[in-house]
Amino acid sequence: MQPRLKALLGALPVHSRTRQNGRHIRVSFWQEAVLQRIFSKFLADQSGATAIEYALIAGGIALVIIAAVQGIGTSLNTNFSTINSSLK
Repeated sequence: MQPRLKALLGALPVHSRTRQNGRHIRVSFWQEAVLQRIFSKFLADQSGATAIEYALIAGGIALVIIAAVQGIGTSLNTNFSTINSSLK
């Protein structure tokens, strides 16, 4: 951290928060505001959701293709068995 910023953060008013384990941490109002802003931006970000949607669509298409190939494969196996029997 830059010395000027560190000095500024050290001079800010500080309040104490209690953690679940009973220990106190010192957080300035400015630090808390910055963390809240970063967290709210993270929650509002939709770019990862779009990638997940595309992955789900691709997975669905792959399942349909696999089911179709298995159905056609069974039919083709029957046809080739019939042709093989007639050639003997």
